[in-house]
Amino acid sequence: MEALVTSVLDGYNVCIMAYGQTGSGKTFTMEGPDGDPGVNARALQELFRCAAPPCERALGLTVVRDGRGGSWMRPRRVAAGR
Repeated sequence: MEALVTSVLDGYNVCIMAYGQTGSGKTFTMEGPDGDPGVNARALQELFRCAAPPCERALGLTVVRDGRGGSWMRPRRVAAGR
């Protein structure tokens, strides 16, 4: 995870994805159960921990499910720590 966050902070685009058959644990891995954050939340926590304020990055999230993709949020600039 640390290497991916470092790449983001260096200006590279990064994609984290889970791929596999139905029931293999993709959603569990990416989102995690209550009280135990998955890959998505841990990556963002690490990103904001490593970013030196003031820091601005564009953030977007796209989820593909059942062969259909859609953005869950419009990319926008956010300051670290917000």
